[in-house]
Amino acid sequence: MTSVFDGMAGVLAATLGAPVVISGSFSGTAQAVFREMPYEQEMADGRVSVVVTPTLRLSRAIATLVKGDVVAPSETPGRTFTVLQSFPSGSPAADATITYTLEEVRE
Repeated sequence: MTSVFDGMAGVLAATLGAPVVISGSFSGTAQAVFREMPYEQEMADGRVSVVVTPTLRLSRAIATLVKGDVVAPSETPGRTFTVLQSFPSGSPAADATITYTLEEVRE
């Protein structure tokens, strides 16, 4: 029963996303949702530290990125990121999003 979900990723990306230039296993510009989300991480000594993790949500119908691909979100001019890992959404839809954790490229 995937037809209920088909097309929703595209609607979300069009509403919440912005252009992202991608190079690597896929080369081109795609509409995707880029976020830098803070979360708390417990350190070895028991202290809690706030870590900011950049993520990218992209429809798998557009592309499936791999570790090392480079992304340059239009929302962060002059900054580029590499893909570290991916997390599928679990949706059965053909255009379901995949969330990628990113790492900023430091020159």
